[in-house]
Amino acid sequence: MLMLALTLALAGATLMAPRAHAGADTATLKITNSPPFVYGSSSISVQMIVTLATALSDPTLAQQTQHVQVSNGSSWGLGWASTSADGLTLTYNGAISPSENNLVPPGSYTATASFVNPDTHVTTPSNPVSFTVAKMPGAISCYITGGTGGIIAVGQTLYINLSSGVNGSAQPGDTVTVTLTGPQDISATLQADQNGNVHMAAPTLPGTYAVTCEFAGNAYYNPATATTTLDVHDDAHVAGMKLYTSPTTVIHGNMTFYIVLLPKSGYPAPTGYLTIVMGNYQYSAIPVGANGATLVELESVPAISGNPFSKITIDYGGDSRYLNSTFNFPLTNPAIPGSAPRSGTTTSGKSGKSSGASATPTAKVGAPTPTATVAATATVAPTPTPVATIRPSAASALVNLDNTPLPWLAGGLAALLILGGLISGLASVRHQHAPDAPAPEPVAVADVGPSATTEPDPSL
Repeated sequence: MLMLALTLALAGATLMAPRAHAGADTATLKITNSPPFVYGSSSISVQMIVTLATALSDPTLAQQTQHVQVSNGSSWGLGWASTSADGLTLTYNGAISPSENNLVPPGSYTATASFVNPDTHVTTPSNPVSFTVAKMPGAISCYITGGTGGIIAVGQTLYINLSSGVNGSAQPGDTVTVTLTGPQDISATLQADQNGNVHMAAPTLPGTYAVTCEFAGNAYYNPATATTTLDVHDDAHVAGMKLYTSPTTVIHGNMTFYIVLLPKSGYPAPTGYLTIVMGNYQYSAIPVGANGATLVELESVPAISGNPFSKITIDYGGDSRYLNSTFNFPLTNPAIPGSAPRSGTTTSGKSGKSSGASATPTAKVGAPTPTATVAATATVAPTPTPVATIRPSAASALVNLDNTPLPWLAGGLAALLILGGLISGLASVRHQHAPDAPAPEPVAVADVGPSATTEPDPSL
């Protein structure tokens, strides 16, 4: 009898025990979006499905956060999403997201998740899943700075900016190879500085160079290449500048300037752009004419009484061979010689539309407007044209260099006859649109170095 009672008691205890012991919970982890996964730009969506051996006594306890562990030590939360009608299937969703601070670096990884049953307190690990995070594409620029006015002289230091906004990939210590191909071939493998840039010496031979910047890549970015061009000169200044005007003394209204840039011995004629400054007014981006000689008509020269100034400043912006140079002239200058170009273009100072005949180097520029200072730096236009409507721009301090006049034709009567013929020729072009006449070469002038200061010869 005692044995029967003991047997029934044990059987009842077994029937009332939790069913969790009859089986185990399972957790299945999977990635729900497709690779490739790229560092910093791709989320890795993950999902864990839990199958319970026994329905939970309190299903709301299943809403606690579960976690995915990545083999690099990162941990990511999975949020409870839903449960099945019978309460035996739970679903959790989450992402290994680039919006988090602990980004998974490029490489191959294994991820696992686990479920903690709130009734039994048993932890059930998931199956492992593997994924790979790829490097970001490398993206660099190859922008060269340094020198004066954007012009690099031989032996100067080239500062090469490698970054490209938010896609910049070169980091301090990364390796970059810079190759210059041209009159002198140079290649250097450099390490980026604390700003992600590199620097090296410019070539010792002047000329135009093709520049290639090759970023070797790093732990986060693939290699990348960028190209640019570089003009190197040998630190040359023009030999001087001559100014002739009509009338010979600055007046209020329209005037004609004849400006001659003298090349350095053995160098080609200067090209580029000029800026003329009178007091607080300037005429900008005047293209240098053929052989460095420019005949330009200025509209609406400001009255000296309302804009006091005692000199004319002309800034030459330089080109691939020449550095920027600035020259100062008095208000009275020699008359325009008879060898200056006589035909040219008449250009409206208002609309900038050209009419009439054209012959380099002649241009007509519109009225200036006030600037903040009395000095100017030439505005360099990307496409040289012999004619332009010049717009004033902000000015900056310039270096002084006085004018030295050319030897002039002897005899007062001869000078008057030549000046009268020139003014008549300009008026004919401006009002009658006469066809171009061949422009004779500028008169020969003596060289004047850019660092010298000379006074006009009183005998001329």
